Amino acid sequence: MRILQNEKYCGNAILQKTYKRDLLSRRGANNGEVRKYLVENGHEAIITPEQFEMAQQELEARRKENRQHSSKSIFTSKLVCSDCGCFFGSKVWHSTDKYRSVVWQCNNKFKAEEKCSTPHLREGVIKEVFIKALNKLVTNKGPALDMMDHLKAKIDDTAALEGKLEKAAATFDEKMVLLQYYISKNAITEKELADGRYSELEKEYREALAEKDKLQDELTERRRRSLMIKRFIDEVSGFEDLFTEFSENLWLGLVDVMVVKDKKNFRVKFKSGMEVPVEL
Repeated sequence: MRILQNEKYCGNAILQKTYKRDLLSRRGANNGEVRKYLVENGHEAIITPEQFEMAQQELEARRKENRQHSSKSIFTSKLVCSDCGCFFGSKVWHSTDKYRSVVWQCNNKFKAEEKCSTPHLREGVIKEVFIKALNKLVTNKGPALDMMDHLKAKIDDTAALEGKLEKAAATFDEKMVLLQYYISKNAITEKELADGRYSELEKEYREALAEKDKLQDELTERRRRSLMIKRFIDEVSGFEDLFTEFSENLWLGLVDVMVVKDKKNFRVKFKSGMEVPVEL
């Protein structure tokens, strides 16, 4: 995890990830107590910034999942039951005879009081659904790309959000300086403790930190979403002919999840946010 989240691999460095409260304290993690600084292109990179961002996107997507993520197969953590929202898992049928086969079904199918109605799937069906979804993109490439371009432009318009973040950061810095003054100078008098001034200031500091972090997370999410849409646009722009074979790289690179409704109805959700209904 430390490797995956280490920005030094793409040529950048974040300064003051840790700090010392005073000369006698040990260094601890900087969770907003002091300002961090980003140095870009400070040394030679061994991966591109885009590759680093792709890794952060995947980590964030898995963090937000309410389900356990697995990567044992290219289909694990990709197939979702429309009834209960659980992932599909692989099951081996006839494991000891010549009719042995692997199927995919909802992991929660027989665990709840009411059995999920979604069917089991063979890998051939999953691949067929994905090929149909890709071919829908090929035949409607123009409108699909126009929609994604329009969405990306809206996401990239972050001027208002950046303005809010700048104000929130200034408020946070002000509260942090006051709080550090009390701590470093031992300036908390009995009267101030009694009237709650220190507790009030500490509360204001934590509220300012939470607001700054919330806006920063929103800005980061929008930039990552923009990058995903760009990757989608770049990939789909190169589609010319209809697909006849399953592509593992496109499946892993483009698909967020495939929602299974019944034997004939599916919905492929791409990482860009676009959803394509598929009927067999």
